[in-house]
Amino acid sequence: MTIWRRSIELLLLPCLLALAACENGTNEYIREYAHSGATPASFYVCYGYSCKYSARVTLREEEWQSVRALLDPPSHVPERVALRLEESQSVRTRTDSPSSQEATERRRISLAVGRLDQLVGVRIGTLVHQRREYNSGDPSQYDCIDESVNAWTYLTILDHEGLLQYHEVGGLAHAGTVLGLDVRNTATLIAKASGARYALDPTLVDVGEPPPIVRLQSWVDSYPPEISASE
Repeated sequence: MTIWRRSIELLLLPCLLALAACENGTNEYIREYAHSGATPASFYVCYGYSCKYSARVTLREEEWQSVRALLDPPSHVPERVALRLEESQSVRTRTDSPSSQEATERRRISLAVGRLDQLVGVRIGTLVHQRREYNSGDPSQYDCIDESVNAWTYLTILDHEGLLQYHEVGGLAHAGTVLGLDVRNTATLIAKASGARYALDPTLVDVGEPPPIVRLQSWVDSYPPEISASE
């Protein structure tokens, strides 16, 4: 029995180590790994698990405009026309209520964060399938520390550029336990009008895909969260 238990422990050890790295996802991660004053022309991202590596990124003007166009574009831009059509087909966005305006902005933020992650991934080599398993430092892979810090950085860039009208950037949130094998961190948004908090968690999708934005409590209660809880 002792040998069997030891074998199970050894099999689980990599998973426990990976989760332990994501535990205690407080804003210490922002203080330790993020950089203040992020702009499209100069910001830092981290990768390789637990921010083992860091890289400074500079977006070209046309790259930044492709991001900006998702939140504040001229009406003739093809991406914007498509987004307008999608929004017009949504029942929730047919009114001008604060909640529908917030929901529309969250959708645009998700697209912009996905685009930023794509642009960054091409530069640093992370635009590949994320395996979500224990990693000793593969620079092509992210863990929840890397992704939450980077997502927070992307959100602060959008905020500093004046593109967030209905939301402000929150800190990082943490949920789960090592024993539950569900430790996780996420960047957060706060709705200005209601104070409602939302999780923006890129670990729910692959690099470059728009991450779902769900009520923070839904994200805390279960993982993966019910995407239908997204607003």
